[in-house]
Amino acid sequence: MQAGSTDNEISYAIIKNGTIGLQVDSVTNSSNPTLRLSNTTINNMGEAGLLAEDAWVKAANCVIGNCGVSTVYLNKGGNYDFRHCTMGNFWMYNVRNTPSLVLNNYSINNNGDPIPYNLTNAYFGNCVIYGNEFEEIMLDKKDIALFNYKFENCLFRTQLNISDPIYYSNCKKNKDPLFVDYTTFNLQPDTLSPLIKAGSYEVLNGSWIDLSRDIKGNSRISEFPPDLGAYQRIER
Repeated sequence: MQAGSTDNEISYAIIKNGTIGLQVDSVTNSSNPTLRLSNTTINNMGEAGLLAEDAWVKAANCVIGNCGVSTVYLNKGGNYDFRHCTMGNFWMYNVRNTPSLVLNNYSINNNGDPIPYNLTNAYFGNCVIYGNEFEEIMLDKKDIALFNYKFENCLFRTQLNISDPIYYSNCKKNKDPLFVDYTTFNLQPDTLSPLIKAGSYEVLNGSWIDLSRDIKGNSRISEFPPDLGAYQRIER
């Protein structure tokens, strides 16, 4: 999606077995998002599942994982809203050195000097960001531009200090999400998963789409509170 492209929507898609699942360029001065992404799975990409550069992306009920570099790479600032998304990176084909989620607010010119790009907003609500690396979140920040982000009711694998309430609210770190079987890309929560009933209904109510049902159509509002990620655990 090239620079200036807006009002793109992808729903109920399966994108797999490529190099970059979705590449989204800058939104320029539009009053509408570059991309609205919902109920979509992006899997098995040699580089990134979602690569966005100075873009405006809203994503909900999405599962992105098993990528050779990052599941979600938000480069050169932008405006982002992720709700009830599962990012699970258990890439096993070669060495992966980049965390699953990367936030960045600059680029480098030919002289090696940083060029500022405002990260006006990067919001993650009721999300899971996990994988097989020691660190799965990179905050690649320079104090030359805005770097605004917020994790709310999320579980992730990180060594970052998450005590600052400005950036982290009701988050858990380094707790195994107990996916049913990550080796087969089944990232649904198993019976004893810490994802179960760890979410917030405020995240649902503030969403840009109806999140009362998960990516498989299961109700999130039949029990209180909802599970983290794109899947709601349904007891049979």
